[in-house]
Amino acid sequence: MKHKKYRKKRRMKKLVLVFLVSVFLGIAICTAFCIRHLNLETDSSKVAVSFQGDTLSITLKTAFQPDAYRLYKYDENSKEFYPCGEYIGQTINIDNIVFGEKIKLRLCAVNYMKILGYRLTISGTVRELTIMPVDFNDIVLNMFADPVNRTVNINWESDMGNSYEVYLLDDYGKRQFYTQINDNAIMLDFNSNFPLPDKEHPVKVAVRVVYYEKDYTLYGPMSNIAVIEREDLLENKLFLEWEQIGERQYALKWQACRGEWYELQQWISEEKRWRSEGVFHQTEEMYYQTGHLPSSRQVRFRVISYDDIRKRDREEFETEPSEVTFHTDMSPLYCTIWPIMPLKLQESPDSKYILDEIPAGQALCVLEERGEYFKVLYHDNLGFVDSSFCMINLPEYIGDLCEYNITSSVHSMSSVHGYHIPGVTGTVIRGYENIYFGNDNYLVPYLYPCTRKLCKAITNAARDGYRFRIYDAFRPNEATRYYYDTTESMLDYSITDKDTKSSITLREIMTNKGKYRLSSFLAASVSAHNRGIALDLTMVDLNTNEELKMQTDIHDLSAYSVITQNNNNARLLAKYMKEVGYHDLFSEWWHFQDDETKEEIGLKSYLREGISVEGWKKNDIGWRYQLKDGSFYESTMEVIHGKSYTFNAEGYCVEGI
Repeated sequence: MKHKKYRKKRRMKKLVLVFLVSVFLGIAICTAFCIRHLNLETDSSKVAVSFQGDTLSITLKTAFQPDAYRLYKYDENSKEFYPCGEYIGQTINIDNIVFGEKIKLRLCAVNYMKILGYRLTISGTVRELTIMPVDFNDIVLNMFADPVNRTVNINWESDMGNSYEVYLLDDYGKRQFYTQINDNAIMLDFNSNFPLPDKEHPVKVAVRVVYYEKDYTLYGPMSNIAVIEREDLLENKLFLEWEQIGERQYALKWQACRGEWYELQQWISEEKRWRSEGVFHQTEEMYYQTGHLPSSRQVRFRVISYDDIRKRDREEFETEPSEVTFHTDMSPLYCTIWPIMPLKLQESPDSKYILDEIPAGQALCVLEERGEYFKVLYHDNLGFVDSSFCMINLPEYIGDLCEYNITSSVHSMSSVHGYHIPGVTGTVIRGYENIYFGNDNYLVPYLYPCTRKLCKAITNAARDGYRFRIYDAFRPNEATRYYYDTTESMLDYSITDKDTKSSITLREIMTNKGKYRLSSFLAASVSAHNRGIALDLTMVDLNTNEELKMQTDIHDLSAYSVITQNNNNARLLAKYMKEVGYHDLFSEWWHFQDDETKEEIGLKSYLREGISVEGWKKNDIGWRYQLKDGSFYESTMEVIHGKSYTFNAEGYCVEGI
């Protein structure tokens, strides 16, 4: 029994011993842990000292926050440190500092622990600081804005400190560190480093001096605030620029200037007005993509600025508008074409699979050029046709490189040396009914492979200061026969000679009393015009836009027009055309045809009927169906080739295609 009590007592002693060892070991570990993390950093950058009036502020940048700091101040009389207090947090403030007198301080970080009901104080290492209070001069920032380069230079005068800290302030005055420099100046770049400030949120900058001592880093007070307004960085001038980014696609960009709103406009020459392409706020990107512009056309854009968007209608600009003018490149994309003969619609350029057959004279829209083929849509089939046998609408393709005046579609100029031909002169010639749309807007079909030679001749003439004015290109065969038959029936029509006042016939004037025949001037059956390879044209002066004087008016069907009578201007026109491979016609100074291309492609067909623009038309937005008069279906449902289509108010097909 005694033996059992002894073993029990022995066991209890062991348990108590284990418990005490565990407690003391825990205390030791905790103490070591606390002491380790209560060591004050010796790095001077971890101790920040600053002055505000006669108050000294010490900020300790420790990795772990202790419960408190104990501060001791050295007394020169007693040569001892005496306690000044205990501080919670990382900042210690000491009042009533005398500048010019050194202050010797001792700092100690402490933590408090409770063990078995007892409060245990654990102190870290002690750090001593000797601080010389410095009465810093106020830093006054000077700001110089350069709106041309979009930069701001800020400088200040200071003979104190090793370096300077630069801060950015938000709308609430909260500081955010930006950078540290060694110079008394800094440049802020608003092209790359900073975005332009908006009107409501300027950029605010402040600076303070930094001085490195052995035991601490001394910081001076904050400078005044430099406020950078948007207007400081903007010129009172707009700069609009353009660049090509794709086939007939362009990007417009401009630099912000004074004014809150920007409007981009395009000049519409047909309407002689500026059309708005978009309004942009100062916070938006100053950038605009045009999409596909018309082929080979001079275009004008301008950008204007308003401080108040309500001033748009009054054209009260904040600055002078900035304008750019450029010429678009040449491309058949979205141009209207017509087959000169029935063409196979192939699945691809190199495929023998035929999707459909397109009749001659059918209006089509070019969706893509791939080698010698055009991609088109016909009867809901997308396929390819041989471009060599397609006529293209010259105003859409070569644009304003030429002028156009297809008088046969409005008021025929054909005459016999000034004498009218009844049924011809002043009329709309049969086959030309769907050519003119008003405002000098004509359809001018011309065989596509022939345009290469035409463009060379255009370039050569423009180099010398001239532009071609085209009076006729493709002519339907029905017009050719009408011209011949009607004129023939009127040749013996008696008129009064202007000079002799005697009676004379149109035949006598035309043929020079039998020297020539009617067929010398008009084809009786098929002409080169019917094949789309011929042009009737003259020239205008680029400076005056006046037609050059030739020996006769154009379409003067008489002996006076033969090329042996050519004056210098007519000979110059012939030179431009013949040097690129055209052939002339002895009886008409204005007529030139591309026989070489005709032979190269093996063209034997011609088109009898007149053409129109009726058919599907595509642009960047979508598909529309164009009618013979140039208008489009709008806000309606129509059945086309047996299929139903729905069109919106802008004329675009929204259902069916």
